[in-house]
Amino acid sequence: MVEIHSRKFLFRSLFMAVVIGMAFFQPQLLEHLYFYDFGFFRLYHVLWFVMMLGMIQVFIPHLNRHVSCGRHLAKHFQPTKVHYTKEQLQSSVEANNRGACRSAFFWGLLLTVVGLLLRNGIIGTRGIHLIVVFFYFADEFCINVWCPFRSWIIGNLCCNTCRIFNWGHFMIFSPFIFIPSFWTWSLVVVSVAILIQWEIMHARYAHRFSSISNANLQCINCLKAKCHYVKNRQLQI
Repeated sequence: MVEIHSRKFLFRSLFMAVVIGMAFFQPQLLEHLYFYDFGFFRLYHVLWFVMMLGMIQVFIPHLNRHVSCGRHLAKHFQPTKVHYTKEQLQSSVEANNRGACRSAFFWGLLLTVVGLLLRNGIIGTRGIHLIVVFFYFADEFCINVWCPFRSWIIGNLCCNTCRIFNWGHFMIFSPFIFIPSFWTWSLVVVSVAILIQWEIMHARYAHRFSSISNANLQCINCLKAKCHYVKNRQLQI
């Protein structure tokens, strides 16, 4: 799991560097590549397909293999052996929900700023695409390096216990709401479907999302992964 995210981080870092670098120094070349015609499809069709495929893998239970993005599913739930009370679980759920509300408020403000920048002509559609590319990189940056939601807004220990982990796709593609087309809005719609699925499952099966009740989310059962927060885990054992 960690190696997968390390490779993703490297790829997304290079992707962002190339795209933003070309946007500033070779914008015409970037636009030419984006619309490059392969005969039956263009490059942006390929990019759309890759992004859509990544979301479908998360949305379909059979293809969702990782506990971080799949803990809403029964197959990633293992009851803890240590007894806990309903009050303890409820307190944990309420704290995480408050963090989720703060995250939603923050992201709403951020999207409002993006919308105002677009409306006032400070950025154009190219700027929206660059913001999405940056969010695409930032998603893996938060997993591999540092996450402001973990540190400042929610306070979760790691990605496996992050209350809003499956909001990530919506966060990446949300700026596309300002560019109406099938290729942009379809990504937004599927990302919203993933978010809704996550929230419905959390409301119905909150015990699957908490390390108090789900042993698969506890550090002692996750040491072999050697994730970025392994030192934090050892302190918790």
